[in-house]
Amino acid sequence: MNIQDVTIYVLEENLVLRESVQELLGAMGGEGKIFSSPQDLLRELQCASQPGIVILNAHFSELSGLDVMTRICQTSPRESIIFYSEVPDVQTGVAAIKRGAIDFLITPLSQPDLQGAVMEALAKLEAHRKQNGFLESSQEMYARLTRREKEVFELAASGYLNKQIASRLGIAEKTVKIHRSRVMSKLQLSSIAQLVQFYLRLQPDPVVNCESGPAPA
Repeated sequence: MNIQDVTIYVLEENLVLRESVQELLGAMGGEGKIFSSPQDLLRELQCASQPGIVILNAHFSELSGLDVMTRICQTSPRESIIFYSEVPDVQTGVAAIKRGAIDFLITPLSQPDLQGAVMEALAKLEAHRKQNGFLESSQEMYARLTRREKEVFELAASGYLNKQIASRLGIAEKTVKIHRSRVMSKLQLSSIAQLVQFYLRLQPDPVVNCESGPAPA
């Protein structure tokens, strides 16, 4: 994934800093969509069809950068976020990184530092895209199973033996073996370990708590 393949959102109240970030992005072959209001950015992210990179100041008159990050996480949690600040605010930097920010930079921003953070953000987005593509493929394969095959698959993945599956479903153990063989073939699996891993990939991700925690001591 290249910098031209993703939308970069820049949130900054100060005109000089906005122009500085835009200039650095331009030198990297990219371009940022500029916002001076957190609310305008949040509305834009809610309408976006693809995740992007958000570069924002840690300090605002309206909301703090951490407050903005919390709002983004609640409404559009796919974005990769890069923080920066005019002051070396260690507490805010640590809190941002703990909540998933790619980096916390100090102004004046240098091209190597910003470029390194953007490259890391691109790598994260690419990994997320590949993971989602793989999950979609897994779901498509799972959808090809018959209702009975899905039942056998889920019970086998939960650790039940063929005899136990047969008892629970009220069918012959020989029939379970046939269904299980078809499941392994349709899902392109060769071991029980792979079957369990496939099953786990289909499960929804746990809900991430994006709420702001207490300020660092």
